Amino acid sequence: MYGYILDVFIWSFSIYGIVCFMNEYLLETVCYLITKCGNAIKLYRKHVAKIFR
Repeated sequence: MYGYILDVFIWSFSIYGIVCFMNEYLLETVCYLITKCGNAIKLYRKHVAKIFR
């Protein structure tokens, strides 16, 4: 019985931590990834344009 209560207590803090992390950093992380992918695509287009000239 005490093991179950302890597991619920630990999982509740884990879920709370994940929710707080997503609240603070998820939007920043997504924007960072989109920016890096956009830069990589732009670099790839320039590279392809140089090859086909």
